[in-house]
Amino acid sequence: LLLEAGRKQLAGKAYDGARSDLVRAYFLALAAANRGQAAASQLAAEALTAIESLHAARVAQWKQDLPGLSTKLHLVLRDASLGQAFEAIAKASELNIRLLEGSLDDACQMLACGEARTTYLDLSGVTAADALDWLLQPLRLAWFPQPNRNGAQLILVGSDRRMPIDGRGAVLADA
Repeated sequence: LLLEAGRKQLAGKAYDGARSDLVRAYFLALAAANRGQAAASQLAAEALTAIESLHAARVAQWKQDLPGLSTKLHLVLRDASLGQAFEAIAKASELNIRLLEGSLDDACQMLACGEARTTYLDLSGVTAADALDWLLQPLRLAWFPQPNRNGAQLILVGSDRRMPIDGRGAVLADA
């Protein structure tokens, strides 16, 4: 049901609601698959494919709205904490990146890691948007551009459960 609801919202271009439903469908199906329900694996794969397609479409739009996301980087990250990696990407692209409190703990608990670090990541010639994806997707973290109170663009980074959303699934501007 969640997968179908997400697909309907996606068709209606209600992207925030679609993402919320698709992510929930993915994690519920994955949990069911891990409990031995074979059909749930296919459902999880379909939800993940829809999430990836949605993200690609949104990133293309965000790059038009926020030119800093299209900035080609000339960075190589070596043995960097996630905070250091954000600082390097933010400086190179002139973006303001904010990690939501508790999100790293969420990622480390889900992935059974001690500390979120990158040992080596070559970002030479990739866009800031791609760099965020490459850094965050393995940690199951997401990012969204968001205007803040003074109208400047802010990139919010966090786990899905920490993202500030209203009842319609939209990220709140005051986050």
